[in-house]
Order: sequence, then structure tokens, then C-alpha cells
Amino acid sequence: MTAAPRPLRLAAHAAGLVALNVLIFTAYRALFVAWFGQHARGSAAAVIWSGLRLDAAALAAEVVAVGLLLLATRRAHGPWLAGALWTLTTINLLVVGIDLLFYHERNQHLWEMLFANLAEPHDLWVALEPFLLQNPGTVALMLGLVAGLAALAVTHARRLRPHRHDLWRPWPVPVGVLVGLILIGLLMGHWTTVKRVFPHASVEFVWISSRHQMAFDDYVLNQAVVNPVWDLLHEYLPAAITGSRPPYRLAAREALPLAQRLLGVPEGDRPYPLLRTVRGVGGVGIRNVVMIQVEGLGTTMLEHDEPSGPVMPYVRSLIAEGLYFPRVYQSFFSTDGAVFATSTGLHWTNAFSGGSPRLTESVLGAYFASLPRMTDGHHRRSYAFSGFRHRTADFVSFARNLGYRAAGFEAITGRLGARAAADAGPLGVHDGPLLREAAATVTRTADGFVLYVMTGTSHSPWAVPDGAPMPLGNGPVGTFRYVDDCIRAFVERLRAQRADFDQTLIVVTGDHTSIPFGTQRIERLRVPLVLAGPPMTRARGRWPARSEAEVSQVDILPTIATLLDGTRPYAGMGRSMLEPRDPDGAGIITSDRTDTFYFKDGFALRYDLHSGDADLFAVHGDELRPTNLSAEHPEVSRRLTREFLALYETTDRLMRENRVFPRAR
Repeated sequence: MTAAPRPLRLAAHAAGLVALNVLIFTAYRALFVAWFGQHARGSAAAVIWSGLRLDAAALAAEVVAVGLLLLATRRAHGPWLAGALWTLTTINLLVVGIDLLFYHERNQHLWEMLFANLAEPHDLWVALEPFLLQNPGTVALMLGLVAGLAALAVTHARRLRPHRHDLWRPWPVPVGVLVGLILIGLLMGHWTTVKRVFPHASVEFVWISSRHQMAFDDYVLNQAVVNPVWDLLHEYLPAAITGSRPPYRLAAREALPLAQRLLGVPEGDRPYPLLRTVRGVGGVGIRNVVMIQVEGLGTTMLEHDEPSGPVMPYVRSLIAEGLYFPRVYQSFFSTDGAVFATSTGLHWTNAFSGGSPRLTESVLGAYFASLPRMTDGHHRRSYAFSGFRHRTADFVSFARNLGYRAAGFEAITGRLGARAAADAGPLGVHDGPLLREAAATVTRTADGFVLYVMTGTSHSPWAVPDGAPMPLGNGPVGTFRYVDDCIRAFVERLRAQRADFDQTLIVVTGDHTSIPFGTQRIERLRVPLVLAGPPMTRARGRWPARSEAEVSQVDILPTIATLLDGTRPYAGMGRSMLEPRDPDGAGIITSDRTDTFYFKDGFALRYDLHSGDADLFAVHGDELRPTNLSAEHPEVSRRLTREFLALYETTDRLMRENRVFPRAR
């Protein structure tokens, strides 16, 4: 048999080391599922398969880096190549090994804690010192493993000493190497669904992320999918290098007790400092919960009348039968921030994620309170639907990590089959088909259910689907009338097909304001909340039918929880809207496209998290007076600044430390 040319033999050695790394990542996931997901060990193969795409991205980044360096230095020298690949293999093995141990100790991936504390290095040592001191055997084993790999690398490098190949000659060699590296580099990205701006622009090529591969209705399995090496390269190092994350301005020992005091939570640095018990008001008789979050629905849109009548007559009729809160402040101007705040009862601290309004990797790694986790899982099934094309994987992975069986654009269009072309548009699945699919799902089960639906048709450019009635035209108000008609059809289908409809709570709210009708700044920050359905009609006399209290989207989750019978654990920044408000308690945090505000005591503090600058404005009704009053009321400005930072920074710290809500074992 003729020996293979030496360049191919060297390439075979390199491929063998890459294959070894694939085995390392495979073993990591198998151990992760066995250690932390005992209830789902039969899913290990599916987890390994789903995470393989992330492994390919991590290894592609490393191979491309080594290949470009070899090409730049001209020579493919065997010992140097072996040394580089063995070094990366050692790093990969140490990273996944340490990540497993760290997850066991802290219930979070290594980088989530490490990069959360880059601005406070002492906190890193405080977190790591106990582990290093209490596990000397593990530390010694790791050091021994590194020494063994180093010896193996030296032996391997000596065997490859004869290999020294010129990568610049003849000319097809560098071209071929470069093309090969480009093709390998493509493994770091993938095609993803986006809003269709032009007829053929419904997908784009983006860096692959862990959230894109979280395909399981189980938090632990989704965490097992994560490749910690790729997350380091793709998510955390760029944020650390760019320095886009502002520093914390209050020490944790000062921020946490102040936040607890404002929330009425007993002070103390416990493992889950915000955890408390929510007690149901009793006697409402709710078995099922439906939450419909309408894209762009502000309070003024719901209350707006056209010459022919209300824009949203059906939702207005629900107000007449239930409870109405017109002064709910949006947590953030984006759908992502609103979905997060409404679903978890926590503020959307996007400024600490580099200012991105997206559901980032660090958020997807935390374990939150949610309706599925606060309700009895043995007697309720939890579902989440969103028809948006854009970033559909973000919503689906986030909802799955909250405990929902989630369906996004691809899953819903798959169910629509031949109707998909007509039932979806540039934004995604139209609200009518979306709500029909959601209704079909919950009517097929005899169990109680929790259903969350995020609509999308009323997003700009505000186009009513072809064939739908347009009594208010084809513009913004016309799309909100279309949404109203879809909600009516959805509720009537539940009424006809669910025998327990009289035990169903209907919640309608908005994510953020899109179309205002006035000129006041605060009008752009308010969304409505409607609590309706037969249980609320029966219990309506227990509370005022309309509450003018100024509340927040983080208050929606605990409010729903208090309407359910019994007691249940909760951890968040929200408080039930059905309970008296403490005037000395926490104010309201909200953001629009340019500013972050803290509302309390008739003032609005505008705070810049990057510069630390604060301005103070007076609030009169919906009017935010333009004059900065910081100089006139310095004590108020300082007090509100401390309160805002305590609430905002404590939220972010607890998320990054994964100390929000205890994970069920």
C-alpha cells in the first residue's frame, strides 16, 4: 500500500485531535444530563445531538484561528500544530470540567458568574475561594490532568517533527487552505428566520447561539445543550473587550437590603433573597389562565374611539365584565423586555447586557419564577405561542426555560401546512391563525392549562391580512380592530369547547406602546391590563372595577398568582395590584427608546447607567414637566437614585448569580 503524502498524514493527525474534542464535548453533555437531569436521562442522546451544532461552532473558531496563524507564518510545522491543538484540547477539557463542577456548586454556568463580576474582581475570589479550599483533591486532579496532557502533547509533537510543509507554494495551496478555512468558519453561523422586508429576505445569516439550540421543554436539558467554550468566544469575551457593560454603583451589601426593604421582604443575604410566599385571595375559582399580550397595545389605543366607535370593542366589553388597570408602566420599549418583565416579575436590566434589547444568553441561563412554576404542574399544562418570524428562537428558548411548551414561527407554520402561505405575512403568522392554533391546543387537553400568547400583526407596518374585514381601514387602528376580532373568536371558541370555561381567567395586556394619540411623554409608557372571564365577573364586587393605581408590568405575575387559590412561592420585584400599595415601597422602573426612569412620590428620576448622571422631573398626571429639579430637591434626587440602583442592580446581580428562584430537584 502506498503511504499517504505527508501533508495528508499531518491533516489526519489534526482531524484526530478535533475528533477528540468532539468526544470531550459529548462526554460533557452526557455527564451534565446524568448529574443534573436525573428525571430526563433518556433525553441525553437528543441533548448531545442538539448541542453538536454548538460544538461545531466552537471547534470551527479554534481551527480557523490556528489555520490562519499557520497560513500567516507560511509553514505547517508538525510539532507546532500538535502543540496548538493539544493546548486547545486541554483548554476545552478544563472549561467543560470546571463548568460541570461550578454548575454543581452554584447552579449556573461558569462564565455567567465570572463576567458578572469583572468590574468587582474581589467578588470573583469570594466565589471561588471556598470551592478551591474545600476541594483540594479535585484541584490536584485537574493539575495532574493538565500535566498528563502536556506529556502526551510532547510525545505526539515529537512524532510529527519531520512534517514541515510550505503553505505558500505552489499557489493553489494557500488558496485551497483559505477556502477551506472560510468553509469551516461558516459553521460558526446559521440561517435564521427574520421579518420579511423584501420578497426574498425572510432569513439572514447570524452567529449561532445557545438559545438557537434549546429545543427542550425542560430547563435542565436546555442548559445541558450549552457549549461553554462557544459561549465564552461568542457571548462573553466580546462584551468584556468592548466594555459596554456599565459598572455597578452600589455595593451588594448596600443594594440588597435596601431593595428588600422597598419590596417589604425580610432583609438578609439568603440563597434566594427575594423568595416569599404569595397567598391567594381565595374563592375566585380559577382553573385555567390565558394571557394575551398584544403587540404595541398602549392604553390610549385601547381607550381610543373612532367616529364609528371603539377601536377594540370586544376587549372594551371585557373591561365591563372584569377589572381594568389603565396605568401599567411598560418595563421596556421592546417586546423582549416586556415579555421578560411580564413573565418573570423582574425588571429588564438590558443595560448590563451591553444595551441589547434581546433575550441574551445570560438571561436564558437563569431560573425564574413563572406561571408554570407557580401553578400545580400535575393538574395544569402550560403552553406559549408567538408567531413572529423575527428572533423566533429567542422567544421559544426563553419560554421553554420558564416551563412552557413553546411554539414559534416554524412550529406554527408547520402545523398550518398548506394554509401557511396565506396565514403568514412579512411579520409572521397572522393573529387569527395564531390564536386558532393556540385554542386548538388547549381544547385538545382535558387538564387545566396556562396559555401565553404574544401577538404580532399590530406591529409596524400595520397591515390587515388579506381577506380580513377592514372596518377601520388598513392602517394602525385597522390592525388593532383585527386583533380585537381575533381575540373575540378565540374566547368564543374556548367558551364553546372547554367545559371548564367558567373557571378561565382571561388576561389581556400590551407589551409596549406603539401608537399614541396625545403629546404627553407618559402616555408613551403606559399599557393596559384587563382581568376578565367568568371568575372575574363573579368576583368583581370584591375590588374596584377600574384602578387608577400606577403599577408596573412586573406586578402582573404576582397579581395573577394572588387570584389563584392557595399559596405558592414567588421571587421577583413585583407586588399584587389587588393589595394596598405601600407609599414608602418601591417605585416604578420603566424605559422608552432613549431614557430609563424611576417614578415615585410625584417625581421621575431619569438615570444614565453609563455616565451616572441623574435628572429629576416633576410629574403631574400624564405630564412630565421638562424642568430639571435636581438642584432644588437634591435630597429627593439622591434618595431616588439609591432606590433605583438598589432595585435595578439587585435584579441584575441575582439573575447573573442565578439566585432568583430555587430550581425543583
